[in-house]
Amino acid sequence: MLMRIKHGPVILASRDSGVGAMVSAALATLGSQAPRLSAVASIAECLSAVRLLRPSVVLLDDAVADSPGPHLVEELQAAQPGLHIVYIASRHSLDLERAMRRQGVLFYIARPMESESLESTLSQILQGLLRTSA
Repeated sequence: MLMRIKHGPVILASRDSGVGAMVSAALATLGSQAPRLSAVASIAECLSAVRLLRPSVVLLDDAVADSPGPHLVEELQAAQPGLHIVYIASRHSLDLERAMRRQGVLFYIARPMESESLESTLSQILQGLLRTSA
């Protein structure tokens, strides 16, 4: 008997349609195990979606206009402890990456992103969730 593990959705907080298309394509490669993607365009929508939908993963694009940066990660984790957060940086800096990791960001991806890297990151996270929920 094949058992399908149900993930919470993946939330993408971004105003960049290119990032949205890339995330959709990356999730499509996961086939029937792929979680649903919910896209939001603001931090307020992201926090609300996390509280309502209980996602598996949040992809946080720092290009979201109202993003307060590292403080948002704390708010997201307070709303859902153990949340897997992937931070997408429009401009890479080691200081920002260190700050994000100290805040609990699981993966930090700098632009320009490669689709293979994004697919690999999402696959690693979701496969890890499958192992822990089996």
